[in-house]
Amino acid sequence: MDINKVLNEYDAMYGKVSLDNIEDFLFEKIKEAMSEEDTASLITLLNEMIGLCRDTTQKEKALIYCTELRKLLERLELQETQSYATSLLNIANAYRAFGLYEDALNAFTGVENCYKKCLDSEDFLFASLYNNWGLLYQEIGDYVKAKETLLLALRIVDKRKGAEMQKASTLANLGAAMILLPDKENKDEAVKYIKEALELFEADGGKDFHYSAALTAMGDSYYEEKDYINASAYYQKALLELYKHVGRNKNYERVYEKYQNALKAAGDKGVWISNMERSRTFYEEYGKRMIHEQFTDYEERIAVGFVGEGSDCFGFDDAVSMDHDYAPGFCMWLTDEDYAAIGELLQKAYDELIKQHGIGNMTGNFLERRRGVSSISAFYNRLLGLDISYEKPYTIDYTQVQEYQLAQAVNGEVFRDDLGVFTGIREHLAAYYPEKIWRVKLAQCLHDFSQYAQSNYPRMMTRKDFVTASMCIGKAIESIMDIIYLLNRRYAPYYKWKNKGLKKLDKLQEVIPLLEQLAVLPCQKDAWETYVYTSETVNKKDEAVVLLEEAAELILSEMNAQGIVDGSETFLELYTSQVLK
Repeated sequence: MDINKVLNEYDAMYGKVSLDNIEDFLFEKIKEAMSEEDTASLITLLNEMIGLCRDTTQKEKALIYCTELRKLLERLELQETQSYATSLLNIANAYRAFGLYEDALNAFTGVENCYKKCLDSEDFLFASLYNNWGLLYQEIGDYVKAKETLLLALRIVDKRKGAEMQKASTLANLGAAMILLPDKENKDEAVKYIKEALELFEADGGKDFHYSAALTAMGDSYYEEKDYINASAYYQKALLELYKHVGRNKNYERVYEKYQNALKAAGDKGVWISNMERSRTFYEEYGKRMIHEQFTDYEERIAVGFVGEGSDCFGFDDAVSMDHDYAPGFCMWLTDEDYAAIGELLQKAYDELIKQHGIGNMTGNFLERRRGVSSISAFYNRLLGLDISYEKPYTIDYTQVQEYQLAQAVNGEVFRDDLGVFTGIREHLAAYYPEKIWRVKLAQCLHDFSQYAQSNYPRMMTRKDFVTASMCIGKAIESIMDIIYLLNRRYAPYYKWKNKGLKKLDKLQEVIPLLEQLAVLPCQKDAWETYVYTSETVNKKDEAVVLLEEAAELILSEMNAQGIVDGSETFLELYTSQVLK
């Protein structure tokens, strides 16, 4: 087996295929090495598998591979070799990751004893040992031992030229341990170490996996000082880095808990840096220069922005959004002629920029489609499912497109558009539905609300069909939301973002608390036990009915104020003919 070729192939898989596929690849290579009796390659592959299982929090698998590796090394009588010590260090880290602290301590001691027999005392491998050993002491709460051990690591890496990332990792670990010591002198020194670590990581473009540890440590330092807003900002950055490299593993969940605690302590005033803001910064710092230097002749013809699918394009993203299809990036839009001339080259340059900044691990099929380069016509055609020429006059059949698609086409931000072609279509769409289409949609939503909320909900409750009654409440809530968007002349986004989007509208904000109360009401079956149903009366013992009627009154008041209808009856279907006139 050509182990170097295998390892190169293995490394290249990250960010391109799933972690499950990577694990399958390693498993097959382990079987292949065993069949070939290639023990050297087998040792290497087992070490890689242990690391993968550790990073993906697969405890049982990791411990099985640890046992197999130790048996193999002992069978080969390698106990006093560097190879044995390096493998044992990997095993110790697995023990540490899964809370087997006593086993980890024994393993770290074994590594140190073996290194002392076969290595010079200043060998760089000692730095790795003491770094990991220091993390173990930190995890078991012995911060004094953690500091002592990490200072041993720092003494070694400080003497090595070209070891900036190793030094940065050591400084981050040291700072994280010392911030938890009680005296102020240690805390001040810890902040100094963490800041130096961040400077080293960021000088390297923040590509190193351990960058997240430094960000978390800085968050910890702010949290200790009760500066919860800055703490939450650093924890959020750390979460993005962790997700980029290892996904939502145990460490991610640990930092996420810290982030939530910081937000809570800040009184929900913590700083969430939206992906749109991150993407704008990424473009301003790196994308703009890439376009200027590599595509100078087209610089004023390339429209750039952050528009389209995804919660982040609406500004609705939060910490939960980071679990899929989430990364900084930007879109570039070209005319058909320019796309034919430079589209492929521009996409390659963008892909390289993303790769250089370590963003590739977070992208996938969806993000590859949503970010990068496209022609203006192809972008709008993909989002709307319509053939739209970028040349005026624009002709759009609004009956053939879903409303959430229109919302996606006009959301986000355009960072630059000298030609104005992309923005021309965008502004035409944002001008909203033609009057006739708008009135048809409003009439349909008024009809839907009355059918679900004012007709069928009471009928289902009378029949004791509580399942269907619950469906009526849900559909009534969505109908109310759709009416609010229509009365604000704004496209409603995809269903899961409708509620969040309501808070950005001007009109009928007073309806939102009613919807929130409706959503958490228990079943109102007791209100119908003795009630005699008629289609002309309203059961005011049912809290849901009362809330729905209040919403209807507010909607009617707004329609009267806008001059759309004229009336006082709250059965909204009565007004469909007025709306359609």
